[in-house]
Amino acid sequence: MQVIDTYTWVFALHMIVIGYYMGSDFVVDQWTWYLIKSHKDPAEERVRKLKFLLICDQHPRMGLILFIATGFSVEALAGLSPLTPADLWWLWLICAVWFAEIWLSFLNENKPWGKRIVDVDIAWRYLVGGTFLVTGVWSLVGEGPFAAHWMALKYLLLGLLIAGGVSIRFFVRDLAKALPDFKKTGSTPAFEAIVDRTLFLAMKLNWCLWALFITMAVLSIWRPF
Repeated sequence: MQVIDTYTWVFALHMIVIGYYMGSDFVVDQWTWYLIKSHKDPAEERVRKLKFLLICDQHPRMGLILFIATGFSVEALAGLSPLTPADLWWLWLICAVWFAEIWLSFLNENKPWGKRIVDVDIAWRYLVGGTFLVTGVWSLVGEGPFAAHWMALKYLLLGLLIAGGVSIRFFVRDLAKALPDFKKTGSTPAFEAIVDRTLFLAMKLNWCLWALFITMAVLSIWRPF
């Protein structure tokens, strides 16, 4: 019986993660449109749908972390990454802490200390995204850490994707500010205008992020240059 090596298992896991990210983010997209069109629902029911949407949104966040961890693992095992297989334990440890943090901040974001964790999470994402963006550009035009140009482009796009994902949070802040009044008064033309403006803008940006992610997935699989 042929034994499947570690690289093959990790590569298969990476493919599963790619599907998990896209599939879960598609659910977020569809549920967002459902929320936008549910203006006739009672305020309590609509808030419940919004809370469910936010829970759904945790899945692509988890998928992104797993995409980074499994992607680096595949590349390290293939000898393509600046990381070696011996380095992967601390990479996975960082990703595990990040994984726990997104749930800790999500479940406690209304508490003062939870809000501080959310701020730390935003700063961390910009740091990680900025690092990938800078090293990706450096590797494309100079002698950065990613020797293969397909990998340099992948991490450049990953930096843009992370930055874009964080930006969505800022787009929906007006909606969060309007929710307390909505819970008291229900739907109003002013509130629906905020819903349409913020969520439509967020979804349009998210479609651009899908294009970035699909491009990264193609680069990971085919490694064309």
